[in-house]
Amino acid sequence: MWKVITKGPIVITEVVKKIPLDTTKDPYDEVQIKPNVDVITEERKQDEQDNLAKSIISGIVPDKHVTKIIKCKTANEIWDTLERMCIGSEEIKENKLSIACQKFDTFLMLKNESVEEME
Repeated sequence: MWKVITKGPIVITEVVKKIPLDTTKDPYDEVQIKPNVDVITEERKQDEQDNLAKSIISGIVPDKHVTKIIKCKTANEIWDTLERMCIGSEEIKENKLSIACQKFDTFLMLKNESVEEME
């Protein structure tokens, strides 16, 4: 299920042999989405993993975030949205790290201060 959340929903495909109209060319394989009527039980279980993942994530997300993820169509979209909301973009992460490093570098204990007071 983790793959469905991080990579996106499983798309059930099949390989179809295509024969070109030009008989001088070799037949080739084409991958296309498998029609719903041809999907077997095991593939249907894989397909349902996205719905299950969406349900689980939606159930544990705090109410204040539900309105932001309700418009997402896949578990992967929900995950990406939550990641952006909670962690931020790469630039934001770098800025947070830079600020934390600056605070650490300028962190000093005053002369008349005890360790408890410094904390």
